[in-house]
Parts: sequence; structure tokens; C-alpha cells
Amino acid sequence: MKGTMRWIATAFGILVFLVLVLIGIGTALPVRHVATCSVDLSAPTASVWKTVYDVQRADWRSNVARVDMAGPAPGANAGDRWTETDKSGHSLTYERISAEVDHRLVTRIADQRAPFGGTWTYDFTPSPNGTQLSITEDGQIYNPVFRLVGRYVTGYTATMRTYLTDLGHHFGTSPSVDCTDITPH
Repeated sequence: MKGTMRWIATAFGILVFLVLVLIGIGTALPVRHVATCSVDLSAPTASVWKTVYDVQRADWRSNVARVDMAGPAPGANAGDRWTETDKSGHSLTYERISAEVDHRLVTRIADQRAPFGGTWTYDFTPSPNGTQLSITEDGQIYNPVFRLVGRYVTGYTATMRTYLTDLGHHFGTSPSVDCTDITPH
């Protein structure tokens, strides 16, 4: 009996130690990161722009279950605000902060309670075969456990890769998504 209790206490102690080490590693990682992913799409820039800009028509996105428009964001130059609910039931609010038709679009996470935040800058470039779309994420991950997972498990580019792959499928291709410039700051 004493040996079993000692084994349980040792196992629990090791588990607590490992959790503290993981939290410590996450805390040591930088809060801010910048990552860029791009894809070549065989569609005209105007079509790609319209698809990306029209957040209400998200049926092409594999993980979005619902989009609810919330109207204009607060502030003099603010754009639309919307909430996306994923297929797991988690919701996140976004807002459009600038738009240059067919050239550049900038959105940001507007949910102040989220454990992460930041912007996505979409750059649309006409190419011989259609459009090159690049997304640059300037992100912050406030929770140290999420920072650890983002850096070493999922990577900073997982959401952008899924988004661009889904967009390629929407335009009838299986695109090759290229991610570069992954830099913790």
C-alpha cells in the first residue's frame, strides 16, 4: 500500500513538473510573430477579391459553420465587423480595417477576450495564370500554452494554409501553398 501511494505521488510530481516546464517554455517564447503564406490561383483577381471580401459567403471554407454580421465596427475609419463560428462551436469576432479593391485587404481579430490577436493582410497580385494571393499574419499569442502549441505543434501558418487551400478548392484546383518568413518577434 505504501509503495503504491509513493508511486502515485511520484507520478503526480513528475506530471506537475512537466506541466510547469511546458508553461515555462511557452512563457519564454515571444508573444508576437509574423508569418506569410501565398498561393497561385487560376482565377481573375476580381473574382478572388470578391470571394475573400464577401465574408458572409463562407460556404467554401472547410471549418466555418456560420458567419454573423455585426455591422460597422466602432471608430471613424472602421469597416465591417462579423463573428465566425467554427464547426466545433467556437466563435471569434473580426473586423475589416482597410480595403483597396483588388489589391489589399486588412482584417483583425476584434475579440478582446481571445487568447490571441492580430491582423491578416491579404495582397492580391495579378499573375499570368490568374492571381497570386499572399496573406501576412502579424499575430500575438497571449497564453503561454497556446504560444508553445503554435510554435512547436500546429505552427504559425496552419490557419492560413487551410484558408488558402480551401480557396484554391473553391476555384477548382488543389493549390500548393507556400509559407515563408515565419519569424517570431
